[in-house]
Amino acid sequence: MEGLNTRKQGDRAGKGQDQANSALGDFEDLTAWKRRFIELGGVGHLLDTLVGLQIEAIDSRLTLRCIESLLAALLDFMRVDQALYGEILQKKEPVVLTCMRYLHLIGLYGLQVERARGEAVEGIQAKRTAKRLAKQKMRQLQMASLGNQGRRRGAAENDKDSDGDEDESAEQLNQLVQEFGEVCSIVAQLFSFMDRFVFEQDKGALRILEQYPNLQEMVTVLVL
Repeated sequence: MEGLNTRKQGDRAGKGQDQANSALGDFEDLTAWKRRFIELGGVGHLLDTLVGLQIEAIDSRLTLRCIESLLAALLDFMRVDQALYGEILQKKEPVVLTCMRYLHLIGLYGLQVERARGEAVEGIQAKRTAKRLAKQKMRQLQMASLGNQGRRRGAAENDKDSDGDEDESAEQLNQLVQEFGEVCSIVAQLFSFMDRFVFEQDKGALRILEQYPNLQEMVTVLVL
């Protein structure tokens, strides 16, 4: 009985796989699979998803990665068939305004992260420098009051304390650099997407930028 149930489950799984294969076909060549995906209207669905996402705020890096992955998928399919450029041009206004909205939200997200952290990169670097100088001054005072052996022991202990402070500051800076890199990457991709698939194809589409509400605020938060 158990063997019969197992076989039935296997048959159902096989039927599900057969249905998937009948939709996209059995392709050993990834490019052929992508062409079939395009023929079935997959790129139009991805584009509608990009434009139709109801994102009112970005509150995590996960949301950034989702937008980035969606853009990357669209770019990948565009390399396969440049005739898809026309599909984007047909929706140029919602595409541009959506990209602008994402840029605006990303800028606001960056400000939110910085406020939550309480200090910018410059602040962490300044604090790191101040700690190093304070350690050096304290070490000099300690050395002046110790003998040769005590100086060597005190120098070793101070080096350990200093390394601990440096490690903490370095970790903070590395995290900031990583976050900054992710934000810059998605911002660059959004601008590149608009430029390559809309503005280079239709110079007049630049006027769409003027339709974005709070354009000045968007530019300000991105610069900050």
